[in-house]
Amino acid sequence: MDKTITALDFFSSLYASGLDKYSVGRRYPNLHFTESGYTRLAMTVGWLLGREDEETLAQYLDERLTYLNGYGAEEGKAPRYRVSLGDDRMPGSFTLAWFNRTDKVEGSRMEMNIERWENNEYKTVLYSYAWNGGLILHGGGNETFTVRVGDDSNPWGIHT
Repeated sequence: MDKTITALDFFSSLYASGLDKYSVGRRYPNLHFTESGYTRLAMTVGWLLGREDEETLAQYLDERLTYLNGYGAEEGKAPRYRVSLGDDRMPGSFTLAWFNRTDKVEGSRMEMNIERWENNEYKTVLYSYAWNGGLILHGGGNETFTVRVGDDSNPWGIHT
């Protein structure tokens, strides 16, 4: 990921290019977006780019996505967890599902397998469902029906 590109510039480029999934994957390589998650991301980016506080909102959203991207990351290894984002059906909000790295296949539909380049070969890394949650936008005219603990000023809260 190119750290010199600001969050606002990154999201603006996504908006201009029609949500380039490759760019999203390069910035957040350990996140998995469902098709509805990509749609929610596109709608959220369009919403925040039309506001006066777009730069602040872009930084806040990028902060949360970066946090989730690094969840369980281990240097030089496949991350211990992968986080999948889907559409929460509320403006600016996403469903979250955490998947835990595993060594065995259970045959469940709640698995996620990824190909990873490691030691000059592709390896399949297996993940099984661990727990769910949400990346919820607090404010912006939404009634979230969630509890927020602490005084974090970021309008996107991570809930499990």
